[in-house]
Amino acid sequence: MINESTKQQIQQAMLQYIAEQNISDRRFADITKVNGSYINAIKHGNWNSFETGGKTIAIKDNYFEKIAQAIKFNYEITYWKHFDTDNFLLVRKACNKAKKNRSRVGIDGYTGSGKTYALEAYKRENVNETFLVKCSGDMNPKDFMLAMAEAVGADVQGSRYTLRKNIVKRLLDCVKPVLIIDEAENVKKEPVLDAIKGMCDELEGKCGIVLCGMDIQDKFLKLSDKKKYCYPQINRRFNGSWFKMFAMTENDVRLVCTEVGIDSNGAISYILKHVKDYGHLSHVISEALQESAETNKPVNAEMLRILNS
Repeated sequence: MINESTKQQIQQAMLQYIAEQNISDRRFADITKVNGSYINAIKHGNWNSFETGGKTIAIKDNYFEKIAQAIKFNYEITYWKHFDTDNFLLVRKACNKAKKNRSRVGIDGYTGSGKTYALEAYKRENVNETFLVKCSGDMNPKDFMLAMAEAVGADVQGSRYTLRKNIVKRLLDCVKPVLIIDEAENVKKEPVLDAIKGMCDELEGKCGIVLCGMDIQDKFLKLSDKKKYCYPQINRRFNGSWFKMFAMTENDVRLVCTEVGIDSNGAISYILKHVKDYGHLSHVISEALQESAETNKPVNAEMLRILNS
C-alpha cells in the first residue's frame, strides 16, 4: 500500500518531470499510459476525491506505481506528509518576492524551522531559472564557487574570479532568475563574502538573490557594527529585506496530528511538551506512525514515551 506521503513524493516528481521535459499533460498521459483525467487529478492533489460516473473514488495505488516507473522515480515509503505551515509559506513568499522583483532577500530561521525543506520544495515547484546551492561548513572558497557554478549551469573552469564571472554571465542570460544560497551561516571566509558582494552589485535589478541561514540577520548586523571585513557592505545590500521564521505553535502541532490521524489527547500533550521544532516533530511523528503501521496499534502517549526514551 502506498501511503499519502509517498503519493505526494510521486506527485512532486511527476510535476518536476513535466516541467523539465516541457511536455503537456496529454503527452505525459501517453508516456505513462495513465488516463489523462487521472493525471489531472493527481496533478491537483485530488487523488482521494476523483469524480467519475457520478461517484467519488480514490485513485488506486497501481496508477501511482505506473507513473513512478515511467519517469524512473525510485520512491521511498514515508510517514510524513507536506504541510503548508506558516514557515513554509513564508519561505515561498520570500523567494517569490526575490524572483518577481529581481531583488535581494534574506531568510533567517532557527535550526529545525523547515528552511531547507521549504527551499527544496520551492526549487521543485519553480524549476525554470531557480538555482539552489548549499554552503556546507567544510567548503573552501573554491568549493563554494564551483558548487554555485554547477548549480546555475555555468562553466566550471578557471579561478574563483573567473567562476564568479561565469556565474554572473549565465544568470544574465536568464529572463527572471533567482539564486538561492542555503545554510548561509557558513559563509564566513572573506573570498566568499567578496564573491557574494560582487554578484549582488553585478546582478542588481537583474537576478533575485536569496540568502537563507540560521541567525544570519543578527550576525550580519553585529559584524557590520564592528566594521568586520565587508560585512557592512553585505548588511547594507540585504538590510530591510529580511524574513524571520516563526516558532512552532500549538496550532501547528494540533493541525499536523489531525492530518496524520493522531487523535489521542495524551499523545498530543506529549508532543506539545517534548517537541519544539518542525524537524523534531517530523522525526517523532514519522517514527510513531511507522510503529503504529507495523504493530497495528494506535499512537498514544505510552508508545511515544517508549520510542523516545
